Amino acid sequence: MSPLVGDPLRGFQLLSAAASCLVMFPLAALGRRVAPAPVAAAAALAVLFIPGVWLHAGRGFTDTAAAFFALWAAALAVHGLEGSRGTGFTLLVTAAFLIRPILLPPLSLLWLAGTLPVRPVRRLLPGVILGLAATVVAVASLVVAQGSWAGFASSFITHATTHARNLAEHNPGGVLDLGLVKGVGGAWAAAGLAVLALLGIVVWARRAGRGSGAAWAAIVVVTVTQLVWLQNRTFSRYAVPLDMALAPLLAGVASAAAPPILAAGTLAVLGAVWGAGSFPLLVEQHTTPLPGWAAVQLAVVEADRTAADVVVEPGLYPFLSYKEQLDRRTGRPWRFRWYLAPSSPDSKELPSGRYLLVTNYPFHYFGSLDGEAVRFPTASERLRPLTQGRFLDVALFPDPVLPVRGWWLPEVAEGLGKFMWGGPEAEMLVPPLPGGKALVLDVVPYPGPAPLDVVINGTVALTVPGDAPRAALALDARVFSTELTNRLVFRRAEGYIPSASDQRRLSVQLWGLSFAAAPPTSAASRVPSPPAPGPTRP
Repeated sequence: MSPLVGDPLRGFQLLSAAASCLVMFPLAALGRRVAPAPVAAAAALAVLFIPGVWLHAGRGFTDTAAAFFALWAAALAVHGLEGSRGTGFTLLVTAAFLIRPILLPPLSLLWLAGTLPVRPVRRLLPGVILGLAATVVAVASLVVAQGSWAGFASSFITHATTHARNLAEHNPGGVLDLGLVKGVGGAWAAAGLAVLALLGIVVWARRAGRGSGAAWAAIVVVTVTQLVWLQNRTFSRYAVPLDMALAPLLAGVASAAAPPILAAGTLAVLGAVWGAGSFPLLVEQHTTPLPGWAAVQLAVVEADRTAADVVVEPGLYPFLSYKEQLDRRTGRPWRFRWYLAPSSPDSKELPSGRYLLVTNYPFHYFGSLDGEAVRFPTASERLRPLTQGRFLDVALFPDPVLPVRGWWLPEVAEGLGKFMWGGPEAEMLVPPLPGGKALVLDVVPYPGPAPLDVVINGTVALTVPGDAPRAALALDARVFSTELTNRLVFRRAEGYIPSASDQRRLSVQLWGLSFAAAPPTSAASRVPSPPAPGPTRP
């Protein structure tokens, strides 16, 4: 697709959209096993307008494409695997697996259910051999892309480990937060579809055989379990294959409950209701750029215009990398450099001159020292549940101060605002100081006997007593570079543990940084500070 459309992502999106449309045919073929043709077709068309299915049809994710091949395989299986159909069935299951390997458990059940009746078993051999060959070719391609087996294994292990850790630590959400629920329109819709799916399995068992009904039940149970426990349970896109697979079950229930014309009409109305509710969200989705992508595009334009470098959060790096590849292909190589934000464990180097920060964690920073931050339109409250909730709150900061090491995430004190705790060697990167400006620190040491040294580029610019109150201090502009970035370190002989329940070693509490007119040449001077009696206790 890339040679035809020029944009690889657009090619994936077009293929995904085509798969979402063409999947109607295997869905209708599946439904035809237990329902008249008009009912099966109406059910197949209706599920394509389920909010989660329709909105993800053109996104370019793997879920829709994997569902397309898996459902074609299922359609072949329910109508018999005579002749070469068994080979085609195995290849379709293999294609679904290679597109989305995490679906291996339900795909394995599908393959077993389809091949158990095949006799003699040797008829399956050509498909198995071709499927294994395709898998070997796919893995070999990944090894070549990574440069070696070691590189491939390292990437695989890193991804698997990160995925497992995220599931263990960051996979919250109750029933109402499940992507299974949000993707179909909410709790009532999900409950109704669950009941209809159960009834559909019963109808399927009666009309197509108990073994076939048991296979349906097993595949549905395993898929639901996997969606809840082995993937991010709040993402509605992961439920797209299951949502599509509802079509033959709905067709069976409708045909068992009403004459064909009434059943087909009811399913058509259901699809129209889903479509009417989904269409405004679809329009919003297609007219509102993803904030993460919009921020990266603007950062590239501004960096090229101002000769600043770009600092990017690791989560937004894929957008920046993709943008760089597109620009190179169109003969527009970048004249600036980019760096991973210090928050990334892979950050090895930081900019030496002016820079722009693209972040999907704006709260983690105090904002721009010189210039206005740019925020980007985000998803509406109705659309947000159908998104992954990622890269929606994004900002572009010109010349912010970057926490480098020794800092904890910001906190908010009611009525006082945001602050950050730093340890004994907490370090920040400060952009080049504009001429005639001084850096003002709104700071208070954590109470303790050791004094706090404020070190700029290796020079102690200011020493604050350990029991000093909160104050806004303007540092001597002469210790800063006006052309290169500056290293700001809050150095203290020791940190202090607040309590038995909080074992952090705290040294300094930073309430903010700003530029002000440079004071006289004294080492530091006090400027007006918001009233505060001292450090806010953790």
